[in-house]
Amino acid sequence: FGSNQIYIPRQSMQKDQRYREPLAILGFGESIIEQSTSSQLSNNDLTATFKLTSTLPKGSYLTISGLKGSRSTSSTLQVQNLAFPAPIFSRGLWNFTSSSLVLTVTDDIQ
Repeated sequence: FGSNQIYIPRQSMQKDQRYREPLAILGFGESIIEQSTSSQLSNNDLTATFKLTSTLPKGSYLTISGLKGSRSTSSTLQVQNLAFPAPIFSRGLWNFTSSSLVLTVTDDIQ
């Protein structure tokens, strides 16, 4: 995949016992995206695996871009959460013009 963007909403954080400001750097320890087929004009399931280095709070969103070649129009897509008992993404918003998919986080991801 091309690039990614993470938006994290503002939230207050507690200082430690010495009143030092907290520092949280969010990133990926691992990020893999696979497709079910490379055949043109076929339905293609994307499987994304993310391993975060910090908590991604509810209300954040993740943008996956560089998904070139789709003929689908812009729309809301069904997102399946295979590794979690409860859905962590409420929806996937596909943007045909920018070839990007935006996933909105519905619960904190540890």
